[in-house]
Amino acid sequence: MKISFFILLVSISFINCSNSKKASKEMTQDIPLAEVSLAPNHIQVLLKISNIIQGETEKTISGVLVEVLNYGSAVEPVPSGSIIKFSMSNELPKDYQEKTKVGTTINAVLLSENQEMMMEGQTKSTLWKLISIND
Repeated sequence: MKISFFILLVSISFINCSNSKKASKEMTQDIPLAEVSLAPNHIQVLLKISNIIQGETEKTISGVLVEVLNYGSAVEPVPSGSIIKFSMSNELPKDYQEKTKVGTTINAVLLSENQEMMMEGQTKSTLWKLISIND
């Protein structure tokens, strides 16, 4: 009788354990991945680099916008094919320096720094600053 009772307990434990693992797998499969949101004034883009101007403390890089991947709040829409200029500190890691060469396409997060002061007859332009390069 003791052996039968022991076998019954082990069987019930085994069944409960396998059911909880199965339920756990089903729950994780049904949860959609959250979309990463960007901070205000940030934009994530695919950008093909067309020009680099080397300065003392930073580079000014120009590129053609291939695609906007994500917008943070307070950023005005930027159409594909636009020319975007952004600054990049010369003190950023070496791999950033290697990824930003003319002709390469990068997945980058940029910070919008709107130019507040305009001279008469000039249009408002957006200045960008490199925040990160994604792989």
